[in-house]
Amino acid sequence: MTPRLVVRLCSLPLIVFYALRRLGDAAYWDLVDDLNLAIHEAGHLVFQPLGEPGLTLGGSLFQVIVPAAFVIYFVRRRQRFAAAIVTAWVATSLLNVAIYISDARAQLLPLLGGDDTVHDWWFLLTEWDLLPHDTTIGR
Repeated sequence: MTPRLVVRLCSLPLIVFYALRRLGDAAYWDLVDDLNLAIHEAGHLVFQPLGEPGLTLGGSLFQVIVPAAFVIYFVRRRQRFAAAIVTAWVATSLLNVAIYISDARAQLLPLLGGDDTVHDWWFLLTEWDLLPHDTTIGR
């Protein structure tokens, strides 16, 4: 057995443990979430030229696009294990976005701008006349 295979096999239980931890506790927050938040905020700037709806949606969209781009990179390089690991990052981003969408009416999540900040998904779902469906869309 090659050392590379040993490392991969040893990492699998850690990955499973991490996935179960994430899925078992919606409030769980770690370094990956901090990275997702930074990318989310950068997305607002990247999509700013598209106007208010684009700017607002851009945070969540960019938060998913960036790790997905890494998955594509590793797939093209035929590094399947790396692509699989980074796919878990895409999953955490999607989970974060789903939680954020589901919070649109309740607005219980702390936002970076404080109490005066407009909740992205409250704004978008209100604009699209979908606010009563926030939890359904989040699921």
